[in-house]
Amino acid sequence: MSDASQLPDHLTPTAIWTGGGFLDFADPRPEAIRLADIAVGLAMKPRWGGLLRDAYSVAEHSIAVARVARQIAPPAMDLDRLGLLALMHDATEAFMSDVSTPLKRLCPDYREIEHRLDAVIARRFGLTETVDPETLCDMRMIVRDADRIALSSEWHEFGPRGVALPGVPAPQRTGVFRCRYDAAWSFVTFAAEWGLAAERDAALRALWEVSR
Repeated sequence: MSDASQLPDHLTPTAIWTGGGFLDFADPRPEAIRLADIAVGLAMKPRWGGLLRDAYSVAEHSIAVARVARQIAPPAMDLDRLGLLALMHDATEAFMSDVSTPLKRLCPDYREIEHRLDAVIARRFGLTETVDPETLCDMRMIVRDADRIALSSEWHEFGPRGVALPGVPAPQRTGVFRCRYDAAWSFVTFAAEWGLAAERDAALRALWEVSR
């Protein structure tokens, strides 16, 4: 990892403060991204723009997707790596907010920035290292399926009663994970369990500082 001292020491027109440093969307650096910042950012972001019958965060959604992905994966797959990929599948939203898919379709520049940041996050945490392209493709397909299961579960549990969402059938398994008051801590714990043990202590210290 590069020295954090090489990060910008001021706020530029395209940068935000993340807790670990200034993250410039025009030139994102891995060293500006901490596990704790992703956990806190996702725990504070509501799913569905907050327009549900109950509060549900992107962190809770991410944990649910990871748990479902591990459940539906073939036994021979590396479940820890898969779980980590699924847990981080919306990690960009910690910094870019949870923009709805219909709006993203109208914002090609947003998608480009999102993809660039997603690649930097993957590099920062080694999400795709040592995974052959075919296996990685299979893992991403499983994460996509798990994401749809979670989406269906969320809509049927928290969405408006009696309103069907086109293309979203009733869930065949639960895809909801509730941890409203400690979603960030749960996110860090699962990340450490599934491959980021070296990040755990620093992340928990950072969370403690945020919560004081």
